[in-house]
This record gives sequence, C-alpha cells and structure tokens, in this order.
Amino acid sequence: MELKKTLPVHHGNKKIGWIPQDTYDLIKKYIPIPCVDVFIDNPTKGFLWIQRNIAPQLHQWAPVGGRIIKFESPEMACKRVVKKEVGLDIVVKEFLGFSEFRDKNHFISLNYRAILKKHNQEIHLNADEVSQCLFSFDMPEGTADQYIDIYNKLRRKRYEK
Repeated sequence: MELKKTLPVHHGNKKIGWIPQDTYDLIKKYIPIPCVDVFIDNPTKGFLWIQRNIAPQLHQWAPVGGRIIKFESPEMACKRVVKKEVGLDIVVKEFLGFSEFRDKNHFISLNYRAILKKHNQEIHLNADEVSQCLFSFDMPEGTADQYIDIYNKLRRKRYEK
C-alpha cells in the first residue's frame, strides 16, 4: 500500500508516519475533519491572507490554516501550521469562533487571532501549499466564503477598542 502525503500520524510527541490515502479517504467520507485557521494580526499592516495552492479553497484567499493532528491542542496546531505554511512564529491571542467548509468533505475549523512573536520576521511561503500572501485590513477579493462572518466579527472587535 502506497503512503501518500495525507495527514501525519502522531502518538504523543512522536511522529509515526502517514495515514494511508484509502484510510484517510474513508475517514473524510464519514466524519468532519478538525482544523484551525489563524488570523495573524499586524497592527500597522492588517491581517495576513494566503492564496492556497491546495484544496480545499484552491486558489482562494484564506487565513493560514490546516488540520489538527491527534494529541495536538488547537494552540499547538496554530503554531505548527503557521510555521509550516509561512515560516512565522506566533503568539495565539484569542479564540474567535468556528467556521465550516462543506464540499464533498466536511471541515470544522476553530478560528484564532494571533500576533507575531517578533515583529521583524520574514515570511517564507511553503510553495507546495501557498502561492502568495498579503497583509490587508480588508478581505481580499476571492476570499473563501466561510471566512466572511468570522472576519467581520474580528474587525468589529478590533475597531471597538
């Protein structure tokens, strides 16, 4: 059985391999996939948006995000996914709520606001997953629909301060 890159399997802190593609397809057929989305907040530039090279939301704008791995807390997932996709170290500041994406699969995403751990970090895109990024105070045209409500809530909170 060929193991394709699907979702890494962890046992505690030990990475033990990849889920076989047919097993992962079966999992997605019957249960929702837990994910995190991270709205990285830069007070002078806005929020970081990425354009995805992979499904779901292929070629759409979205916050940095990815799946939660077994035994990983949502905060740990946020830090791992942000480091992997854009090469940044973050501090998770608050839980914003959840969003869902449904196509042939069902993803439930926990949404967080985060800030950069150090302000002078350079972005290093993982070109396998992200084609481009930008900071903006507004949602870019072509943003995936499931982020509209959560982003509007986030903006209201930001400007109420």
